[in-house]
Amino acid sequence: MLRIFNLLLLIAAAALCVSQFMVWYPQLPEVLPSHFDQMGEVDGTMKKGPYFLLMGSMQTLFLLGFPLLGKLLGRLPESMINIPNKEYWLDESRKAESLDSMFQLLVLFAWLTSLLLTTLVQISSWVAIGQIQNIQNYFLVALGVYLAVTVAVLVWIILKFRMPKRNLETSG
Repeated sequence: MLRIFNLLLLIAAAALCVSQFMVWYPQLPEVLPSHFDQMGEVDGTMKKGPYFLLMGSMQTLFLLGFPLLGKLLGRLPESMINIPNKEYWLDESRKAESLDSMFQLLVLFAWLTSLLLTTLVQISSWVAIGQIQNIQNYFLVALGVYLAVTVAVLVWIILKFRMPKRNLETSG
């Protein structure tokens, strides 16, 4: 069930990105705000074409690259896989399930990062059309949500890949 939900969210994030680009591209001026200082004020601009090419490339990298990396995990040397208690969780009897869990986490980060980028494009578009002048509060909320989910996932990883109690008792 989680696998299907995760895949649907990945597809939804891609569809949202494409639809956002289709809606905003014709409405925006030829020069867009592309960089903001620590106070949320525009301090850099880009032409619209390169801006959308850059953001589209980043979206593609995350939406396709993370899941592809997840599918390739099984082909990597175990020395390149970094999880707690690696020897236990990558034992042949548990390896497939562990690799699938890591794949699902990479898919989660693919759509989550895509949603963050989509949010940043949206905020930047609002600035470009004069709807808002400063991105600081919007950016901080978006980044805060992204970081909160990241911390929750890291806690989940630590709990998921801890040593089971029965193994701690036999090794100690």
